[in-house]
Amino acid sequence: MQKYYEEDYSRIPESPALTVEINDKAAGLEGYVCIHSMGRFGASGGMRCVPDVTKTEVQLLAKAMTYKYSFWNIEQGGAKAGLVVPYDCSRERRGELNQRAAAHLEPLVKSGIWSPWSDMNFYGQDLAVFYAGMGIDYVPSKGGSSERTAISAFATLKATVEYLGLVPSKARIAIEGFGSVAHFLAKYIKEYGAKIV
Repeated sequence: MQKYYEEDYSRIPESPALTVEINDKAAGLEGYVCIHSMGRFGASGGMRCVPDVTKTEVQLLAKAMTYKYSFWNIEQGGAKAGLVVPYDCSRERRGELNQRAAAHLEPLVKSGIWSPWSDMNFYGQDLAVFYAGMGIDYVPSKGGSSERTAISAFATLKATVEYLGLVPSKARIAIEGFGSVAHFLAKYIKEYGAKIV
């Protein structure tokens, strides 16, 4: 397996290694999983559940995960998944879609190729339902990938503030959404001295 987690970013491929499309008309399920690269521990990346997710979006997000793991020198490849799920979907219907997706994606998970995680509109409870669809007990962890994402986002924010010549204490920063990443990001912004609005 090619190791993409090393610091030589020129070795990171443009195209994904594998893209899986789910088109389960009987269940009313459409979705995608993209494995952009493989590392020593397979590939990892969250699954988002939004009504307008596309294959291209999932592929770009998977590539971003490859860069993220490479930046942190983690022996993990980048991946991402997306299910087309309306925002007003009932809890029962979300559970049905998650378990149906699990049936389709079980070979990727159980073979160690892909380790799914939470993402936009797909939370720890959804992940537990997804794993249960494969007969796996899921125990949520704290921090981990969300905190690393927040640190990466903060580094970008700090570089932007410096590039624009702003004084951190006079900068006003808005965070869209308040998921687990924003929880950690808000802490770093506060320590930096900027105001969160």
